[in-house]
Amino acid sequence: MSVINQMLKDLDKRQEDNPSATHIPVPISTAKSNTPLAVFFTVLVTLILVALAYLYTENQSLKSQSLASASDAVNNISVSNQNDVTSSITPPTSQESDKQAPLDNQILKEQPNEPNNHAAEQVTESIPKHLVSPTSERITNSKDVASSQIVVDKMPVTDNSEAVDTKSAIEAKQTLSISRKKLSPQALAEKKMTQAKQAVIDSDMPLAEKLFEDVLLISPSHLAARKQLAALLYGRQSLQEAINLLANGIKLTPQDSELRIMLAKIYSERGFQQQAFATLAEVPETSNVEYQSLLATTAQSLKQHQYAKEAYLRLIQLQGNEGRWLLGLAISYDSLGQYSEAYSTYNKATEAGGLSVSATNFAKQRKLELGEQ
Repeated sequence: MSVINQMLKDLDKRQEDNPSATHIPVPISTAKSNTPLAVFFTVLVTLILVALAYLYTENQSLKSQSLASASDAVNNISVSNQNDVTSSITPPTSQESDKQAPLDNQILKEQPNEPNNHAAEQVTESIPKHLVSPTSERITNSKDVASSQIVVDKMPVTDNSEAVDTKSAIEAKQTLSISRKKLSPQALAEKKMTQAKQAVIDSDMPLAEKLFEDVLLISPSHLAARKQLAALLYGRQSLQEAINLLANGIKLTPQDSELRIMLAKIYSERGFQQQAFATLAEVPETSNVEYQSLLATTAQSLKQHQYAKEAYLRLIQLQGNEGRWLLGLAISYDSLGQYSEAYSTYNKATEAGGLSVSATNFAKQRKLELGEQ
């Protein structure tokens, strides 16, 4: 505008100096043609200045909004992490606190003073993209964001992972302890005993023998397994193995009458009457009819009449006045020279009955002979 005014002033001055030149068309037409152009440039410059001012104001507003959003995001992250850690980690005991204190101090000492770029990137990612500008991106690496990042790093996230690892280790240990749990020797022996009995039912004798042997390895005093195995060995005529098995069982349980009966029968079958008698005579007062019957007949065959007499007396006590026991007792009396007791016992035997014809004739004949004396 000043240029135009100056030009107008110059024109007025020229007119005053040269009045005859007032009607010269060239200056007037030149001034009129340059005026619109000057106005256009003036308006254009004004618009540019206004646009620059508006852009500057908007830029400052965006910076303020970005800073506020970044601060809110950092605060939200800190609060959420603190809530998660507080809810997932139980307060440590005094001993655990003492142990953890040196570790925490060491972690704080080893922690770098420089801001963690990774955490800053996480904060930046949480800000809406339309609010992020180059200036705001530079701000995320400033001291404010770095201090916020340090707060996040100092939260006991490591304690949370250690608590999870400890819980997992306890669950794994419990699982391992359940998987490693073994049967007690007694339970294992009973399990194999059941399998062995089923093998006998299935007529799988080799498997049954092996299972009975396993039971005895676990529990040597298992009488049922020993007797079953001895019966299987006797059945396949492994008599010496059966004798050894039963003899070892008698050493472990000397008062068991069934082991002694089985061993005495095998000895008798092999012709070892003396061994059979010795096996039975060790426990003569057993209240078992089969035991006393075998002892009486074995002792009588070996002319051990005193043992035979005592055995027949126990049989009479157990089963009453049966003819066979009375006849055996009468023979023992007769062999020991106790003829009066023998005579009366022969008489009781013939009266009791139940004897074979030959045994009855023998008792009557012997009674007559003793009566004549």
